[in-house]
Amino acid sequence: MIFKGSRYQGVNVYTVTRSGGQTVTAFCIRFIPPTPAGFFHTFSGDQRLDLIANQYYFNPEKLLEPGRQLLIPPDRT
Repeated sequence: MIFKGSRYQGVNVYTVTRSGGQTVTAFCIRFIPPTPAGFFHTFSGDQRLDLIANQYYFNPEKLLEPGRQLLIPPDRT
């Protein structure tokens, strides 16, 4: 039984009869749509870009690679 709100709610099922005559019901494959990964990070006054890169990527130079583009949001003030 699938409870309301389950991740399997709405997934189709199919029935298979095994060689011994036993009937088994199974879920069809549940394809998960790709989701963009990302984080929101709130900066404090003493943080540096290399330390943030190390925190998320375990590589302090990850965000400092030549040619890498960083999104700079518009100033809303």
